[in-house]
Amino acid sequence: MKLYQLNIEIHTTLHIIWLAFQVLVAVVFIFPLIAAGMYLLFGKHKKQLPATTNGNYALIVTAYKYSGNLNHVIQSLLKLDYPHFHIYVVADDCNDYQYTGGDSRVTILYPNPPLKNQVKSHFMAIGHFKDAHNRIVIIDSDNLAHPGMLKAIDPYFEKGYEAVQGVRTAKNHDTVYAQLDAVNELYYLYYDRKVLFGIGSSCMLSGSGMAFTTDLYKRCLGSLDTEGAGFDKVLQKRIVSMGKRIAFAPQAIVYDEKTSQPDQLVKQRARWNNTWFRFFPYSLQLMASGLGRFSMNRFLFGFILFRPPLFLLLA
Repeated sequence: MKLYQLNIEIHTTLHIIWLAFQVLVAVVFIFPLIAAGMYLLFGKHKKQLPATTNGNYALIVTAYKYSGNLNHVIQSLLKLDYPHFHIYVVADDCNDYQYTGGDSRVTILYPNPPLKNQVKSHFMAIGHFKDAHNRIVIIDSDNLAHPGMLKAIDPYFEKGYEAVQGVRTAKNHDTVYAQLDAVNELYYLYYDRKVLFGIGSSCMLSGSGMAFTTDLYKRCLGSLDTEGAGFDKVLQKRIVSMGKRIAFAPQAIVYDEKTSQPDQLVKQRARWNNTWFRFFPYSLQLMASGLGRFSMNRFLFGFILFRPPLFLLLA
């Protein structure tokens, strides 16, 4: 009799756990629709802010082993319509690269020995600043910038934000895989950036096309010693944990090289999968903190981090 009762209790417990899991999965699937509805009905639909030129920007470009795109990136950044900026290129293990443009606004740094780490490359650039830059922008070595990018970012800093994410849009649609990658980016652009920021939380960081006050970046990552992808996950968690919001600047555009080959797509998705599992505890920490502090910013941001990557949900 006792064994039978124990089996009933175990079965009931497992059934409750299974139902809770199903409810959670359902919420994950329908939350984008709920969030979009909240955004359309109650969201803050920000008009384009007036351009300002009060910042002094350090544009940090990191390259590791491959420097084939660097000249194009530099040429793109030099066309920015903004009076105060300097470009710092950290050519990590790219000793064959030589910049021949001769522009005084460009500094090339060659780590020795190689750093093999994005954050360390960023701080190498910070350690070699030629001016008192109060803001930094992180740019990938395959990005091209819209000339108005800095003017679009600047007003958000003037409004008091210390972290701003721009728009990454595809610069290539040459294969089906690049098109799939671009569609995936559009989904995250709308829900994780535009909608999430519009309903009072923070815009998700995307790894490039993002800007910070120099002081905030140093405070968040100055003691970080992480390997592999995902420094932006650590960064955004620390920013939101400080009670700050990450702004979304829809007019600050960078053009991003999309994955064009199947093997590249598989490796990219494997990295995203690993990154999600690696930083999954952040979602629980932020949701708990949001509930404890009655912070919509922290709770919603943590809930979005809880959601698995889109390709896993669709699998």
